[in-house]
Formats: sequence, C-alpha cells, structure tokens
Amino acid sequence: MDSLLKHVARWSCILAVLGLGLAGLHRSLWLDEAWVANSLRARSLGEMFWGGEWLQTSPPLFLLTARAAVAVFGLSTESLRAVPLLFALLAAVAMLGAARKVAPAWAALAAAALLFPGVAVEYFGSFKQYGAEAAAVAVVLWATAEYQRVGFARYCALVTGLLALSYPLAFLLPGLVLWICAMEGPRRAAVLAASCAAMLAGLYWFFIRPNVEPSLWQYWGTASYSPGLWLWTGAAVVLGVRAAMAKKTFELACLLPCALLIAAELTGWYPASPRMTLFVRPCFILAVVMFVNEQVSWRWLPALAVPLAVTAVFNYRSEPFEDYTAAVSYLRAHLAPEDLLLVHPDARQGLLLYSAISGWDSPARYAATGWPCCARGRTPVKSTEAAVRADLAKLLPAEFHGRVWLFYANRPLHWDYIGINEGELWRQIVWDRGCPPVEYVALPNLVISPMQCGGKK
Repeated sequence: MDSLLKHVARWSCILAVLGLGLAGLHRSLWLDEAWVANSLRARSLGEMFWGGEWLQTSPPLFLLTARAAVAVFGLSTESLRAVPLLFALLAAVAMLGAARKVAPAWAALAAAALLFPGVAVEYFGSFKQYGAEAAAVAVVLWATAEYQRVGFARYCALVTGLLALSYPLAFLLPGLVLWICAMEGPRRAAVLAASCAAMLAGLYWFFIRPNVEPSLWQYWGTASYSPGLWLWTGAAVVLGVRAAMAKKTFELACLLPCALLIAAELTGWYPASPRMTLFVRPCFILAVVMFVNEQVSWRWLPALAVPLAVTAVFNYRSEPFEDYTAAVSYLRAHLAPEDLLLVHPDARQGLLLYSAISGWDSPARYAATGWPCCARGRTPVKSTEAAVRADLAKLLPAEFHGRVWLFYANRPLHWDYIGINEGELWRQIVWDRGCPPVEYVALPNLVISPMQCGGKK
C-alpha cells in the first residue's frame, strides 16, 4: 500500500507539471519573454549573444536550447513555451530522484513543494531562464545524491557544464567543493573548484560582462524583503547550524547556498526577487526533507503531494499577461494601407515577435520615449510631456489626414517606472490635434486606439 501511494504521489507531480505546461502552451508571450524570443531570431549566434537591441541576461545554454527548438519546430508560441515545459519536467524528475535517494518517503512532497507554489508555477512556465536555473540545480543535487554511481569525472563535467545554463549555480560551488573534499579529499576538490572557476571566468568575460549595465541592476534590485523571506532565512540558519554540528555534509552543502544568497542580497551583490531566487528552492527543500525524514515517521503525510498537484492544475488560469496574438490579429485585419500605426517602445518587442510569427510585414512606426528596462545602450530616464510631444510630432505629420492607430502596453508598473502614463498622454495629444478616437480596444494589458484625423484623404 505504501509503495502504491508513493507511486501515485510521484506520478501526480509529473502529470501535473505536464498538464500545467500544456494548458499554458498557447499563452501569448509578454514583454520580458518576447525580448528573449526575438533574440533567437538573430541571424548569427554573435548577434543573439551580444548584438541584440536588449541586454542579454539569459545564459548561453538556455538560448542555444531554445534556438534549436525554434529551428526544428519553427517560430511559434507553442515551440517557445515548450522550452520552459521541458525544464519544468527536468526539475520534477531531478527533484524526485534526489529526494528518493536521501529521504525516499518525502520525494513526491519535495517535488510538489518545488513546483506547485504560485510563484513557481508562474516562473517555470515563463519563457525565461528562471525555471532552467532551478532545473540545473535540481540535477546537480540529484547527481550529488547519486555520486557513487556518477563518479568524479562525470560529476565534475556535469557541474561545470551546467554553469552555462544556470549562472546562480555558482552559489552551490563552495558547498559542493567542501562536500567533495570530505568525500574524495582535497585534490579532487581542487580540480572541481578550478574547473568551475575557469568556466565562470569564461562565462563572465564573454557573456555576462557585455550585458551588464547599472540600469539592469537598479531594475532587478527593487524587490523588498517579505516576512516569508525572513522566516525562510531563520529556518535556513537553524538547519545549517544543526547540520554543521552533526557533520551532515550533504545537508550543509544544500544549506550553504541559502546562506550565501542571503548574504549576497543583503550586501547588494545579487538582487532579491522571487524569480531571481527560484534556483535556491531545490537546495532548501531537500535540506528540509532530510531533516524531517529523521524526525517524522508518519507514512501518510507525503501523500499531500497529490492534493497539491491537483490544486495547482485546477487553480491555474492560462491568461496572457499581454495578448499579442489577439492584438496582431486585430491590427492585421483592420489596418488599411493608408493608415498610420504608432507603437510605444513598451509594445515593440511583442509586436515584432508576433508579426514575425504571423508572417505580417507590419508598417509600424516606433516611438522613442518611455523605453522599458533594459535596452542596450539606453539609460532609462524619467519621461516628460515635452519629450513625448516632440517625439509624436516626428511620427505624426501635421498635415496627416486619415486614421492613426496608437498601440501600447498598458502596465501601471511601467508608467510608474518612467514617471508618466504615456499611453493616455498619447491619446490626449492626438485628440487635441483634431483626431478624436474612433474606438478603444482593450486587450489584456494592451491598448489599441484608432483615431481619425480630419477625415479620409
């Protein structure tokens, strides 16, 4: 009976991950995702890594995996969303494998704790690197738990190679080196440290350094410390002290990244936000289940993984943050050849991506104020009404007669970021020029506002 219950719980986790991924497979990509997706369309790898319009923050192995998926299956929402689904499944299998080795009864609950909280569902489903980072960490923990079968050479190659998929894997390295030192002695620990240090140096020089600007750190570093974070911090400290005193080297290797992350956040070296810290969850969860496995023998408790998985699936709503699929379809159907389409920078990436997906040669004119973070070579500045008016004067000729379409992403956080609601200001300026609105099309976080200037030509 126990064995059957464990199998049901484990398969519930895997099937729930698959179900969540398939349910969101058609969900339109939004700004942050579209900027990464557009980099895959670059003509060369060099342009993808270093020459794009936006700072490239995704690790090279993530980009290469996604580029291969697009090359094989074509450019579509589904082919792009299949990439995070792949990494979510990898994270589920790896977490189950690691926990089954060190706390078998708790394996399913450990996987559920990693994959089914709301923040995890969101970021494991996003076309960004955050889910891949957590998956890479889970794989390394699994390999560490199975070290006797893996062997040092393969282990060293795996940890070193996965740094190209997950930069934050570096937080695990001090603990892993200490663990290898305890297991194999200082010589092999030194080999692992040197191999990883060489890889990190290469990644920093070739991929991270060219894509770092102060604006990016400022943008990422806006997260606040929640009560949950402090509770998590306290638990990590207590468990870490216990593991050190009991000389539980594997638990200590799992908890040391938590301590290093806390220190990095407090000193400003690493920005504190749920998406940026998703990678450390496998470490903390595995340490907790190892501790609980020694303290609690109630065999039915791990079955909680089943309702967690079912609840996550039934509560999930595949709603787009920004529905570019519908927006591009609407514009393509209603835009006349003589019309003028003006696009705000906050909608630029989405329009470019979904125009390419649909095969539409968009006649858009793009504005130059109110850029979101973080375009390469552009330092974000607070927007001003004077700058917006001057920019629109260049895009919309004074003698223009006909229909002008205003298209922008309507996200309050973005308007707060630049200091002014440029979307509403656009509509007011164009209206004041004698171009009243014809209608107002509101899609999820997007606005299409056609306005008629003085009648048809």
